[in-house]
Amino acid sequence: WASDSLPDLAPALRRVGADSVVTQVCQRIWASLPASISVALMAGPRARAASMASLVDPAGALFDAVDAEQVEVFIAALVAYDDGVLDLELPLLRRLGTRAPSSLVDDTRRRLEGLLAAPPRPADDWSIVWSGCGCDLCDGLQSFLADRSARELDWPLRADRRRHLHQQI
Repeated sequence: WASDSLPDLAPALRRVGADSVVTQVCQRIWASLPASISVALMAGPRARAASMASLVDPAGALFDAVDAEQVEVFIAALVAYDDGVLDLELPLLRRLGTRAPSSLVDDTRRRLEGLLAAPPRPADDWSIVWSGCGCDLCDGLQSFLADRSARELDWPLRADRRRHLHQQI
């Protein structure tokens, strides 16, 4: 709805002096996005990128519909997320083009510079940062994945336990 109707509705409402209605509608739409962003951030890289891609058009429509002050409120919310939100910020910058707010550009640049400044992993470091749901099974996998030298794990599991890990991953 935000992607399809909001771009036409917001200017029409503004023409009749209903700026506050536009702001309230956009705030309500924005209020639904953090849950989607949080779920996307818990997914693996491919699933995260796909989930974030579905948020680009609604977020872009919101950025186009609200005033600069409200855009900054939206950007402040994005800044609070971890670097996985780049999967939303980068395509959002492409969508907005020259209309992209400088604060969004600055946050994206800061995140990218931070990632590029990180030292490369040593060749013998096989560890992967991962956290599951906190159960004993996920904790066991997390311990294996956090081990810098472990490359194999012989771990026979019943189908239901394998399914649980698969869902968590």
